[in-house]
Amino acid sequence: MADKVNVAVVGYGLAGNYFHSYPISIAEGLNLYGVMARRAEVRDQAEAEWGVKTFAALD
Repeated sequence: MADKVNVAVVGYGLAGNYFHSYPISIAEGLNLYGVMARRAEVRDQAEAEWGVKTFAALD
């Protein structure tokens, strides 16, 4: 199989965590690479929960 595709979730509220991050993390062929969230405490939470890179903005 080809390498996994890196995926980043934009927004990390209830939907970003449970409806996007979790399914991506268990999907074959996908790698939960990062989470973008504006608030630092939310980025810290995502990093602690998933061990991913975090971003404060899309650029």
